[in-house]
Amino acid sequence: MNIYHHINRYRKFFVSNRVKENGDLDIIDKDRIKRHEFDNYLKNKKIIIQKIYHRTGLRYNIIDHKFKVYRIDFLNGYEVNPFFFNFTENVKNKKIYKVNFKLNFNNILKFIINIVNQFKWRIYSIIKQENTIIELVGVDGSGKSFLAKKFANLIKNDSKYEIFHLWKKNIVSKKKTEVVKPYQKKSYNLFLSYLKEFYIFYKILFFYFIHLFFSKRKKILIFERSLRDLIIDPIRYRLKHNPFFIETLLNFILKNSYTLYLDISFKLSKKRKNEIDYKKFISVNNNIKKYYLRNRINNSNIKFVTIKNK
Repeated sequence: MNIYHHINRYRKFFVSNRVKENGDLDIIDKDRIKRHEFDNYLKNKKIIIQKIYHRTGLRYNIIDHKFKVYRIDFLNGYEVNPFFFNFTENVKNKKIYKVNFKLNFNNILKFIINIVNQFKWRIYSIIKQENTIIELVGVDGSGKSFLAKKFANLIKNDSKYEIFHLWKKNIVSKKKTEVVKPYQKKSYNLFLSYLKEFYIFYKILFFYFIHLFFSKRKKILIFERSLRDLIIDPIRYRLKHNPFFIETLLNFILKNSYTLYLDISFKLSKKRKNEIDYKKFISVNNNIKKYYLRNRINNSNIKFVTIKNK
């Protein structure tokens, strides 16, 4: 699948094309029909899409299954200043950086209309703008941290991003930290287990307000260990029960996320991280598959892709 092959149908509307230099492809789309057609084309594709609403249009940053990045910008007008849209006549499919403004009734009317339209567009953009969330799931040693860094390198020139380990921001430290093996301690008793769930619930809720609700929502959030791991493998966190309240919260927060499941052999997992035995390896993998099968049946928005890690 090459998205640029499909987008060639809009060739006569190209404003600039810097694809060969790993740059943007800009398409004029005043009536906003082309972007809706493009959305329909992208449905059910195994890709990751980030949409960035900006003052002159809508930009798509797309990563496909081969980790190729596409950068496509649908523009609301030729002029780079939205307050001067439609001021230039006989445009030959190029961006207009300078507008010759003549003070007359028609131009004043156009200017007022552009102010109103830009106000409406900005309100619409604020409502529609969302962070893009990428969740990585898999057993220990499946390559989640490596893939998180790979995504970061792919998008660092196009988007702001943050990497998280559960709800904690992943800060690279030069100091060597002691590796704590999971499953070494027994689960809490039921009372303490619920107490810990409410503590984690509060942490996730705090995370939501800081990084999602009160943010500009133009970032890519990469979870090298998904928050859903708390549901898939509660024993790892010493929870004796299935954390229902956390699951309910995550179904809301992560409802439009992209999930990549890293499928790995036990032999390779043991070679990379000798932290779990074969029985636990099988158990965690089965829990992952059962969880996402159940959620895909109940929620059509689930975007789940398996990556074979050999």
